[in-house]
Amino acid sequence: DPRELFTIEAKLGEGAFGAVYRGRFKMTGFVLAIKEIRIDHVTDTAAVEREIHLLKQLHHPNTVQYFGCCFVDQCIWILNSYCGAGSILDCMTLRDAPLTEAQCAIVTADALNGLAYLHEEGIIHRDLKCSNILLTLSGQIMIADFGVSERLAPDAAASGAVVGSPYWMSPEVIRGAAAGLAADIWSLGITVIEMIDGMPPLAEMPPMRAMFKIPFLPEPSVREPARVSAALLAFVHACIRKEPQDRADAESLKQLAFVS
Repeated sequence: DPRELFTIEAKLGEGAFGAVYRGRFKMTGFVLAIKEIRIDHVTDTAAVEREIHLLKQLHHPNTVQYFGCCFVDQCIWILNSYCGAGSILDCMTLRDAPLTEAQCAIVTADALNGLAYLHEEGIIHRDLKCSNILLTLSGQIMIADFGVSERLAPDAAASGAVVGSPYWMSPEVIRGAAAGLAADIWSLGITVIEMIDGMPPLAEMPPMRAMFKIPFLPEPSVREPARVSAALLAFVHACIRKEPQDRADAESLKQLAFVS
């Protein structure tokens, strides 16, 4: 019984399919995150299998590390790296303030390294945002939550399913077009705006209304462009182009002044 091996110490968060806990391996004292998925809450078991299969293949300092999975009663436990400082959204909420530009640049550079690795492996994350970028107590940034991620076949795009979080979704995903790696680049640009403004563009609108407006509105930017550097604005502009083929790819973004 896995419950004899691990101590559950605290609930870190809750979602539609279950909760995430901080756990400790009793034999060594090693601390890890336990994502508990209630089987009776899951409509698509193949998606859970896909997430586990994908996590097994990730080996990069800026993506969460997978340690294994097990069945406990009517639940699946997925064992991952524990990030003691929580998500970037948690950090902003705790401070009741957005990040400074210098902090944003550090987080963006590390998240971009993780994203470039995923894209090199042919993996599209599909739900990049501040709440899915985690921070360890030693300051390491890790991309997390691969619940809707997909590995692309060579030269292919992901399914045209509308998945992700509305405020961060690219216009082509909202339109139901097959999503390519460029959809993540759009989400990264929105995430940079979220770090600087404390919220994504259109956050004052209900999510579904925002989603229907995104394809028709001009390309978004930070609320007060005058208070940020030209380098940050150039980075956001390279990410947030309406047409996916016009966006920079992850490797090109790494060369920009904002993160280099």
